[in-house]
Amino acid sequence: MPAITAIPTAYSGVTFRSRSAARFAQVGFLINMRLRLLPLLALSLCAADISPRLAADMADIIYHIEGGARARKPYGVISVQILDAHHAREITLASIRANWRRWEAAGRPGTFGQYMAHRWVPASVDAAGHRRWVRNFNAHLRARSIQAARQPTPP
Repeated sequence: MPAITAIPTAYSGVTFRSRSAARFAQVGFLINMRLRLLPLLALSLCAADISPRLAADMADIIYHIEGGARARKPYGVISVQILDAHHAREITLASIRANWRRWEAAGRPGTFGQYMAHRWVPASVDAAGHRRWVRNFNAHLRARSIQAARQPTPP
C-alpha cells in the first residue's frame, strides 16, 4: 500500500501509512487550534472593541508624543523590528486595540492612558518618562475630545 501524505498544512511533508492516520492528524490539529483560539475568542466577545476613529486618534497622539517625524523609532516601537512608519503605525494600532480589550476586561481601572503606559512605557524602566507619557497622552486625548465636541456635526 502506498504512503499517504497528510492533508493539513501543519503536517506538510509528513508521510502517513493510512488515510485514517492522516485524517486523525488533521482532526487533532484542528481541535488543537480551536483550543488555542478559544481564550482569545472569549476575551474578544466579553470586551467591547475600540472604535477605529478613537484608535486612530490615539495612534496620532502616540506618534506626536514619541517625537513625530523627528523620532528615530516611529511611534516609539522598540519591541519588534519595524520596516517603516506605516508598519510602526499598524503595530501601534494593534497594541491600542489589544490594550483596550485588556482594560475593558479588567474593569477599566484608572484611565486608558495609565493602562496603556504600563505596557508602552513601563515605570520600572523609566519612572519619570512613564509619568510624563501618561500626562501627555491624557492631555492630548482631552484636547482632541474637546476639539471634536466643538465641531458642528454634519446634518
